[in-house]
Amino acid sequence: MMLKQQTSLSLSPYTQGYENAITSGLFGMKMQGAATLFVVNMKRMIKLINEKEIK
Repeated sequence: MMLKQQTSLSLSPYTQGYENAITSGLFGMKMQGAATLFVVNMKRMIKLINEKEIK
């Protein structure tokens, strides 16, 4: 279980767009990461709400 968690966490910077930062520097990367994580979480919430409505 722990290895699976570490694997998924180690892949997250690449899948969440950290390697394609729009602005340069650490601040830009943090802002892009925060915005991307926000959007990903919103998609998850919408998906869960839709699944709940179907049941």
